[in-house]
Amino acid sequence: MSAAHKDSGSLFIVSGSSVVGKTTLVREAIKRLNAQHPHYHLEQVITYTARVPREGEIPGGDYHFISPEEFKKRAENNEFFETTSYGDVPYASPRSLLQNLQQGASQIIVVDRSGAQQINNAVDGAILIWITAPGIEEIKRRLEKRGGLTPNALNTRLELAQNELDEENKKRFFTYHIVNEAFERAVSELMLIIKKELENS
Repeated sequence: MSAAHKDSGSLFIVSGSSVVGKTTLVREAIKRLNAQHPHYHLEQVITYTARVPREGEIPGGDYHFISPEEFKKRAENNEFFETTSYGDVPYASPRSLLQNLQQGASQIIVVDRSGAQQINNAVDGAILIWITAPGIEEIKRRLEKRGGLTPNALNTRLELAQNELDEENKKRFFTYHIVNEAFERAVSELMLIIKKELENS
């Protein structure tokens, strides 16, 4: 049975591999759209992860950063809607997103490909948006620039990214694709998609 119904808000699921700028694009699109169209009442769903923040990441803005022990406890208490791991790091979406949808709030959630598939299976009419970089070499460049990864961890992230790209290219799962090469253009594309879907819902 679907978690959403016809009177619920719209759910936008945004996904893509590491360092393609998903969260930055979503945050900027929400800010601009809510300023231009206050009646949209767009909200970003902040997900959970059991890792420490990277430099520049904002607790409660990028993720809720919690300890592995707290993550396990919340999972056991059924507080998560879906859980997944990316490079051995656990991530989860809050179950509250379902209640917010049913109350009419339109939301955007940034998750990995596995999380996107899990959520899409449970929520009717979710809008699927795939963000990518111009190519795997650009992803490698951005990962190296971000730093903080051992050579093995870097290779693991690149393999994951390549597998995700290959999977999406072979069997397209996401309705919309955005290449984040020029930030302003990518934000504009994301805003157009959101406006189109909200005005047609």
